[in-house]
Amino acid sequence: MGKALSTIRNPLRNFNLEGRAHAAVSKNKPTAAPKHKADQMNYEQILHDHPDIVEESRKKHHVLDKHLKDIYVISNDAEVIKEQDPNKPLPTDRKPVEDFEYGVKQPTIVPHGKITLKQALEFISQHQNNPAVWTSSKISDDYLLSEEKVKNILKYFRVYELYVPPTKMNATIGKPSLPKTFGKRVQRAQLASGQKED
Repeated sequence: MGKALSTIRNPLRNFNLEGRAHAAVSKNKPTAAPKHKADQMNYEQILHDHPDIVEESRKKHHVLDKHLKDIYVISNDAEVIKEQDPNKPLPTDRKPVEDFEYGVKQPTIVPHGKITLKQALEFISQHQNNPAVWTSSKISDDYLLSEEKVKNILKYFRVYELYVPPTKMNATIGKPSLPKTFGKRVQRAQLASGQKED
């Protein structure tokens, strides 16, 4: 339906298009939009009270025009270069960011009483491997943590251990699989023994 309407509407829209374009171009000045009643009254009041101001605004001042043409501005402002903060460096390359070791960026400055994920995994695995040497008191002294927190960490967190089962060298090869049969039902025992069906 839309295509049918557009085939009818397009020729009507384009009728005498060139003539209408010439008429629009040949107009001297576009007609201004009608003013609001209050604005029209204010305009007429100004025309009545100060006709010299209106005349002055319509006149071209050649002296002012000459001054505008004589002025040429050259900007000599020095470029302001902001110094980079060494603690917050901006990226220098546009390569994609590589993945971090544990999925998150490790902080460079760690306050007292806090540890990074890498440090936590280190002392948990050391305690798992040798609990007699790496006691909670030694870990708390090394990493500046409270002993109670270290005991809770060692109690509730563990590092996964990789268990690889031993492989069997003498693997037995099973019997070949029996063919699938379609159509008539054949006893598996007959197929296995090699008897033909009746």
